[in-house]
Amino acid sequence: MINDVTGGQQDPNMFPTAALLGVPYCLMHFRGDLATMTQAANTTYSCVWGEVGDALRQRAQQAVQAGVLPWNLILDPGLGFSKTSEGNAQLLGNLQNMRREMLRGVWGRMPLLVGPSRKRFIGKLTGRHVPAERDLGTAAACVAAVAQGADIVRVHNVLVVAEALRVADGVFRGTWPIFDD
Repeated sequence: MINDVTGGQQDPNMFPTAALLGVPYCLMHFRGDLATMTQAANTTYSCVWGEVGDALRQRAQQAVQAGVLPWNLILDPGLGFSKTSEGNAQLLGNLQNMRREMLRGVWGRMPLLVGPSRKRFIGKLTGRHVPAERDLGTAAACVAAVAQGADIVRVHNVLVVAEALRVADGVFRGTWPIFDD
């Protein structure tokens, strides 16, 4: 799997390489570069979920035009990258709107990966300033992501989040774990 945090923007050979390798390709939303992604020019949106969804669709179209197989694409809205803490929370709370309004057709059926694990916005919401102390907040963010239609989550503390997501899957997707009473 290729996990490209720049969405193909930093390396002109990324899409052709992903196409040649024929492996799953996680395309993440990102503005600027690692040095400039926190600057206001890269974190200001009129509608964060709308602009992120539009950018993801455009980048996914470019990837497919370069030969990446659509069924190998995984879309990541890029929590923690080129967004304010408030923008991250707004994006997380509007993933369904993003998929429905901005990722229509085949783009809306691609798996959506969300990586909220221990991010700064969770610390701002919980008052936890040490990232390793944000696992419960991460679990809550992952439940919110599943409620909003995310298919994959990226986390540090798998044990805590997996338990929370078993409940979320049961409630929001009607899937029941294989554990007997």
